[in-house]
Amino acid sequence: MKNRGASVICLPTTSGTSAEITDVAVLSEPEKKVKIGLRSPQVAPAVAILDPALTLTLPPAPTRESGLDALAHAIESFICLNAWTPTEALTLKGIELIGRHLRRATHDGSQYEARDGMMMGSLLAGMGLHTTWVNLVHAITDPWAGFTTCPTGGQCHRSAPCHEVFASGSRPQIRGNRKGAWGKDRTSPERRAAEKAVEAVEQLSRDTGMPQGLSVYGVKEAICRSCLRRSAPASFSPLPARPNPKGYS
Repeated sequence: MKNRGASVICLPTTSGTSAEITDVAVLSEPEKKVKIGLRSPQVAPAVAILDPALTLTLPPAPTRESGLDALAHAIESFICLNAWTPTEALTLKGIELIGRHLRRATHDGSQYEARDGMMMGSLLAGMGLHTTWVNLVHAITDPWAGFTTCPTGGQCHRSAPCHEVFASGSRPQIRGNRKGAWGKDRTSPERRAAEKAVEAVEQLSRDTGMPQGLSVYGVKEAICRSCLRRSAPASFSPLPARPNPKGYS
């Protein structure tokens, strides 16, 4: 984008996308079955005001879906090749806050402490992804948006654990460290530590009542095959896939 539009002041009413602090916009074209990501300093908000009170009446479904989206942002940023010490500190804390507060925010949304924790977790995840970008999880899930009404958090929560298992051999010491953010024992071997982190993500998804499959959103096997072709490095925009900690095809 060459020109900047009107200045935007963002007051988020969910804790998930971190759009209020990033330079990313997403456009959907249902007719073409595509979801287009636009990244430019020209779309970055001028001011962001984060007030957890604005999320107190958010229903359980969008609370968990946006929260799992924020968790995917934090995980992807934490394990991607662009990550470095400052971003790891941000996203690890984001993972910790989301893991601690998402259940309560989903099941008892009037709890201000839980809402505040989720908003801070989403903020930290956004600060991390703004610097490192995302990787294979969003490379997989973005094409789905053209074929289904499944929310982004629902898509990410199904692909993120698979991605973690796939990538765990490339930077296991980092993934193993992340289990400490879930309150797990840090003394386990790195591989097992990484597996515990994956289990924690899946358990959080179940505990918040997230459907444990994509068929409920109308996703069929043929759609999955088409989306996977679009996710391949040769056919998909390389930006989300480039920082992935392990090559794929």
